[in-house]
Amino acid sequence: MADFRIILMGDLNARTASLTAYPLDPQRSSKDKTVSTRGRWLCRTLADNDLAIVNGVVRFGNNSGDFTSFQGTRRTVIDYAAVSNSLWPSVTSFTVCPREDGYDHAALCINVTLDINTRALTQIPSRKSTKQEPLPTTTELDKLLIATLEAGKDEKKKNNALYGPTFITTNPTKVAIHGICLNSGKVTATAGVGLYWGPRSPRNTAHRLTGHDLTSTHAELAAVVNALIVAPPDKSLEIMTHSEYAINALTLYAQGSAARGWRVTNGKLIQQAVNAIKTRLAPLHLIHIRNIQQNSHLREARNLAIKGASNIPDAPLPNLQPALPVTTDMDPLEVPKVSSNVIRPPNTIDPEKVPKRTVFPEAHRGRNKLMAIKDLNRRQITEAPSSGIFWKVVKRLADPQRIPISVSASDLKSVFEARLNPPLTLPKTFDQPQHKINRILASLLPTETLDRTPEGFFSNAWTEDDMGWVKDHLKNHSITSAPGEDNVNYATVLTIPNEDLAHLCNECIRLKDAPSTWFKSVIVGVLKKDKPASDPDSYRAIALENALGSWENAKANKEPLFVAAVDATNAFPSTDHPSLWLKLTRMGMGGPLFDWLRMIYGKMEYYVRHGAEESPLFKALIGLLTGDPASPVLWNLYMSDLTMPPDIDDVLLADIPISLMAHADDILIISRTANGLARKLMILEKWCSRNFIVINLIKTVILLFGNIRPPNPVFHLGGTQLSIKATEKYVEISLSTDTNNPLEGHYTSKASTARYCGHRIMAIEDLTGRLTPKELRQLYMARVDCHLTHGCEISPDAEDVHVAKLEDVQVSFLRRTLNVHKRSMLVPLFTETGIMPLRPRRLLLTLRFLQYLVSLKETRYAHIAFRCSLELASRNKKSWVNDLQKALQKMPFHTEPLDPATATALSMTVYVKRFENEVSVWLQGVIDTSDKLYLLRDRKEPRKDEAPAQITLRLRHYLIMVKTRAHREALTSIMLSTHMLAVEKLRWVEHGHPRVNRAERLCRLCRTEVETPEHALLDCTASHELLALRHVFFVELELHPTTPLLHSAIEQMDSINLLKRLIAQRPTISLVAKYAYQVLKLFYDVPIYRPNGTLAS
Repeated sequence: MADFRIILMGDLNARTASLTAYPLDPQRSSKDKTVSTRGRWLCRTLADNDLAIVNGVVRFGNNSGDFTSFQGTRRTVIDYAAVSNSLWPSVTSFTVCPREDGYDHAALCINVTLDINTRALTQIPSRKSTKQEPLPTTTELDKLLIATLEAGKDEKKKNNALYGPTFITTNPTKVAIHGICLNSGKVTATAGVGLYWGPRSPRNTAHRLTGHDLTSTHAELAAVVNALIVAPPDKSLEIMTHSEYAINALTLYAQGSAARGWRVTNGKLIQQAVNAIKTRLAPLHLIHIRNIQQNSHLREARNLAIKGASNIPDAPLPNLQPALPVTTDMDPLEVPKVSSNVIRPPNTIDPEKVPKRTVFPEAHRGRNKLMAIKDLNRRQITEAPSSGIFWKVVKRLADPQRIPISVSASDLKSVFEARLNPPLTLPKTFDQPQHKINRILASLLPTETLDRTPEGFFSNAWTEDDMGWVKDHLKNHSITSAPGEDNVNYATVLTIPNEDLAHLCNECIRLKDAPSTWFKSVIVGVLKKDKPASDPDSYRAIALENALGSWENAKANKEPLFVAAVDATNAFPSTDHPSLWLKLTRMGMGGPLFDWLRMIYGKMEYYVRHGAEESPLFKALIGLLTGDPASPVLWNLYMSDLTMPPDIDDVLLADIPISLMAHADDILIISRTANGLARKLMILEKWCSRNFIVINLIKTVILLFGNIRPPNPVFHLGGTQLSIKATEKYVEISLSTDTNNPLEGHYTSKASTARYCGHRIMAIEDLTGRLTPKELRQLYMARVDCHLTHGCEISPDAEDVHVAKLEDVQVSFLRRTLNVHKRSMLVPLFTETGIMPLRPRRLLLTLRFLQYLVSLKETRYAHIAFRCSLELASRNKKSWVNDLQKALQKMPFHTEPLDPATATALSMTVYVKRFENEVSVWLQGVIDTSDKLYLLRDRKEPRKDEAPAQITLRLRHYLIMVKTRAHREALTSIMLSTHMLAVEKLRWVEHGHPRVNRAERLCRLCRTEVETPEHALLDCTASHELLALRHVFFVELELHPTTPLLHSAIEQMDSINLLKRLIAQRPTISLVAKYAYQVLKLFYDVPIYRPNGTLAS
């Protein structure tokens, strides 16, 4: 919102007194001295959206704080003007106009001056044409690049290489397979596989699997491997399975798994299966059976798998060797070696396949068109055939629109060219003699250097396994990166056979050259935060536990801590090439790979792309390739000689001095005294001078932790005095020096960000209509939860006041998701959506972080900081360990004692699982003891291949399967007791009416029984319309094929258990929800009955 100029004015019905939305907003003075709950909410909402209240700002005069509402004798301020922070400099005046006769509100007048004459005409940036120019064919490597890319497009050739060719087809041999894992995730887990070839077949087998971390997917793949081993290789084979995962693993994802060197889940099993397929002469067809009960052979296979899971002793899976080439005189057939009946999900959505709404209300100012657009958008989200399409649609609807272009590509070229080349006159802070020496020494480096490493790191040829490792890294970290000049993105690289990719790389190294397109790098200007879009300098190029441990030690010893947060100006673009090559040479780098890297930097040319405009090419004599995966490594090597010698004022962690921490180009320097920090700043200044790095003296700040006697010390760097600040952000963690908890500001910041992200999600509904809880839950976990849990590992929630800010965001979002009121109980918000309460979730992540800490080697700094925290805790000092213990004690349920001093990785695994179970037991206990949540008790959730069981946290079926919003919300209100029937509505003191005893909350229709959901839905007979609805409902149930025992259930169960059974039936849940909606609507149309014999609306 900070990039937009917004004015908000209106009757907001909130009283804020003189509160400001954000501490840095202009101070206010209002005549209304009262603050209401809605006023606090208004301030919080404005702060989340970068808006500030104008009423009462001192610079606009005393009149700006006058009353705006006149109701009888009451005088209040409830009408407001608010503007975005970017618009504040343009606000020239604000007044509350005198009240006019006949009106009970005063008018507000705000004047804003905008200089529209000098504002450049803008255009929305358009993407570069998707039409690809043909790649050049000038050199041999250009031709080899084209051949390599084409190899990635030849699916037939890749499939033959993976599965082998087909030589014969016959009538298929058929087998049904099943894999099962009982007690999955537990120590007692057992897995078995079953193969059923037919009645009384000697090949029918059942055996148990060995190994750790067994899962049902592991067992399913093992069953496939067993079938491939047993089946005759010269007979066509059909495998029937219930596992769509196993089929996709061997068809849809097999190429990608092989390209990554089988570094995927169950990779060894998938490789075994593919090797077995490769040794076959005949094809394999995989058949997915969705419903096991409809296939007798699959039922027999499941029975065998269950039997196998209980067999003793275990039967190991045969260890297949790599597939040998099939030797035969037959010619290959043009028949796919592997096929299935599973349809591959599309990568894009076809608008023609999206059902369009055909019936609309009468036309009214384009309403029918608007509803059609919303309906289309909603269906594109709810009916997305894959998660990839789902997120494409969400990003299109929810992400901010592209900022209009206010500068040209040539303007940006001038800025970036200056950044990526040394200045004509070196800054005075640079060591100019050293600059000349480095250039002379670098020029003396031979074109071809020797690899002096015993392992030959820089001279070994690339192998197929190397390519698999690279692809696995790209898949996990960089798959969505933008393409370069050759229009080849990482997704394309993953499709290229490893053999061809390794050959291309080896040829480039051997020839000390590259395809010509690799020597052109495109630079895209990304607008810096809070910078004007019309200034070219506002764009940047795109092509912590030790710190807290030091703070804990200083506080425990009652010592201050002096910290310098150093910001290097354009560190990556300013890296000096000659100095970098000399440093790498001194570290022992040399050989073909090192020479090739220098060659790339020497020949690289750049151009700027901004919107659809491109600038001329230019050379860069300094700087690392921005956006290149190797650049962070090169930068770390470049600054590896930035070290601080031992100092008497160093902060010690276990007798190890900690004086400097760096994350890329973000540097923290710490000391126990002001003089110690001053000495370290002098060392930093000397290093920057000899390595030609410019420090941003405006962004570099000093943080002073602890009690420091005035006057504050003064620090200088490069002859400039550094500013002292109370707050600073380091690696996205907000640190504060003026609060007892240095992370207090981080809680506030993340709560604001999470709330804003939640608003953005809900704003999608302006374009789609109401989304279902399934989609909202998915969006919450991706875009809100990450902010609510950020930093929880380093800051256990020992203080309620901080984590409460985050909990409020989670609760508000979940209530909006289920559309329940603010009086609704909290526990069902979690049990019905499957989202863990925030406080236990944050602590669970902290416990897993502790598990990581205790598994580290003792020489790792994070482990050292943990040991120091243990020592502080033993002295009863504030520490991370003590905060963790307090966070455990503040859980709303009993937790097992934890001794971090004796914790091990194995013991923490057991403790974490026990903690997760304690959360579930607590939530279920609240449900079992609440008289409002009786419909949520004793529920059994279906499980694959196992008996139904009670699962506390799960997204419930009625929230997924009921598609009509009104029906779903009606049933949700019954389940969560947020309905408006008398049993709940008369529970509260409302509008002067006292609370009514439960026995007197009688039905508004019959006035004989308590008005509960089960009475209204199943028992009440006082309304003919109600009886008619009930009759139709039960007739529809009887006609449904899944309710054959309905009559016996009605006769044997009371109304509560019958209602619970009706809701538990998944196939008919939509009928139940529809009926619930109709009954509640009928009841709500009649005024509620109060015990004094009157009807009240």
